[in-house]
This record gives sequence, structure tokens and C-alpha cells, in this order.
Amino acid sequence: MIEMKGFPYTQYPAIAYNFAGGGCAGWGTMCGTLIAAGAMINLFLPPKECKKVYNELIGWYCDTPFPSKGLDKFAKFKNQVQTVSNSPLCHVSVAKWCTESGKMLTTPERKDRCAKLAAEVAAKTIELLNAHADGTFKPVYALPAETKKCLSCHGVKKSANYQHGKMYCSECHEPHE
Repeated sequence: MIEMKGFPYTQYPAIAYNFAGGGCAGWGTMCGTLIAAGAMINLFLPPKECKKVYNELIGWYCDTPFPSKGLDKFAKFKNQVQTVSNSPLCHVSVAKWCTESGKMLTTPERKDRCAKLAAEVAAKTIELLNAHADGTFKPVYALPAETKKCLSCHGVKKSANYQHGKMYCSECHEPHE
């Protein structure tokens, strides 16, 4: 298990990731929790292993209903609507939740939702790092069938060679044959 007590961990500037809020300075791109988590994973694992663990974290994020009920005892707003983003993008994740819950972006309920999500991503990151350190990490995330189908034409080394994503394509694009 990774022990993080004292120096140099007490010197790590957490403020370094303030830019990531709102999907990076409010742009709605990658969820800021995933950016900070990726940086932490990168501190402890060699590049090849980092990519495996980070891929697993992002896949888990895309497929998990947020916010879970597990953090309700710490939250202002209990039993919030849960949504699955199918995307690591802040914009998609938040917009789906706002649509389902009927709450707007600037409401305290949405802020509470994202705070819970941040805690859940931090906990999952620690879980994955501990599993890697213990030698029990086994990736389980697999590309969605929809994405595999799209990449069969639009992926690397294909006739329409301009896509290398792993997200559900239909979150942003109309399906086509």
C-alpha cells in the first residue's frame, strides 16, 4: 500500500489544480476531478501503468451513476437524482444531471452534486492505486460496443482516420450507418 505521510506530500501544492474546475476554467471539457486524479496517478506509477489505471478510472466515471447515495450523510442535499454521463466531459455530465434533476447549473444542488462526485473520484483513485500497489489491479473497463463500431470506420488506420476517442459517440454525434 502507498504511504503518503510527511514530506514531500505535505509540500504538494493542491492549488495547482484550481484551473480544472468547471471542466478547465469553465470550458466544460474533461471533468476537473479526472484531471487532478490523473495527475496523482501519474505521480505514483510509470507511464504505461498510469495509462492502464487512468483508463480504468475514466471508464468507471463514464459508466457510474452520480452522485451515489453513499455520501448523503455529508451532503446538504440527500437522495439527488443520479445520472450516467457516458462521457468524461464536464459539460455532458453536468448537463445530463441538470436536465434529469430540473436544477440549473448555478444552484446549490448542482454544486453539492459535483462536490460528492469529486469525493467519489478521489476515493476511486485511491482504491485503484492501492489495488495496483497490492498487485490486485485488474482492468475491467471495455470500450462500449457503439464506440467499437464507430472506430471500425473512423479509427486509426481506417479509411476515415480521424478519431481516437473512447467515449460513447452518440453523446455528441448522430448515429449513422
